[in-house]
Amino acid sequence: MKLIHPPKLKGVLPVIPTPFHPDGEIDEKGLRAIVDFAIQQGAGGICSPMFASEFYKLSEEEIRLVTRVVVEQARGRAPVVAQCNHTSLRGVLARVQYAESVGADWIGVLVPCLFPIKAPDIERFYIEICRNTRLPVLAQDADYAGGLLPSEVLVRLCRKTNNFRGVKLEGALNGPRFEMLRRETHGRLALTSGWAGLDIFDAVSRGVDGVVPGAAMTPTYVKCWNAFKRGQSDRGFRAMETFMPLATLAMQNLELLHYIEKYMLTRLGVIASDHVREPTLRVEEGYRRQIRQMADRYFKAAKGG
Repeated sequence: MKLIHPPKLKGVLPVIPTPFHPDGEIDEKGLRAIVDFAIQQGAGGICSPMFASEFYKLSEEEIRLVTRVVVEQARGRAPVVAQCNHTSLRGVLARVQYAESVGADWIGVLVPCLFPIKAPDIERFYIEICRNTRLPVLAQDADYAGGLLPSEVLVRLCRKTNNFRGVKLEGALNGPRFEMLRRETHGRLALTSGWAGLDIFDAVSRGVDGVVPGAAMTPTYVKCWNAFKRGQSDRGFRAMETFMPLATLAMQNLELLHYIEKYMLTRLGVIASDHVREPTLRVEEGYRRQIRQMADRYFKAAKGG
């Protein structure tokens, strides 16, 4: 199988949320608008459907719709990581085949985390995925979801396959792990950090290739990333202070993250509805008030540069 040379994943790589109409149906126009917004604001790539896309609430038909629309709308302006999560290998491979057929640039797959799986089984899982696609494969290590990819497995996968080429690490204090992976794989792995970009300074400091936050605050994440890359620490920390309150609150609960992302995107006029699919967190009025206050400060600071 002839492999496709992967476009590089660099910089800010936001996850595209799935917008819904008030009746819960997917808002395709809004989805396309978010893709445009992220790319126009400097995203180095885009990812979907991941956790922040509510992938676990989408039907198989909707997964395909979201994947196709995101790839279509990107139109080659930025690489697309098509996430192909499923609870079975068979399901993953079906989604991988579809993502490849519609023109995705990368395949992303969450480490199996529904129940404990040992390292050799995780390794075999990803090897089978790599054997069944010409695209580069990126593994998401969702520590907060109960799964964990041992570092030695990632290194062996990189050595054993031609297209295991990326990893997205979640959770805190991953700096040393990123450095080890860079060293042991001789730079062959694209290293990206999730966790709402809370570790963006550490990521840049360790030579990580990109961060994967939400999409709503893409302009400020890009400003922050670029400043740190240029050694402009003061400018970078000012930008970081702008998004940090909302990002920190969002990471306390995944469903709260959905609410904040969509609230911000509606205030920006990118999408028309902030609907989050059930079951979801009922955001108490005290938190709604705090989010409004944080958003006011964010937009004021972002406008001021």
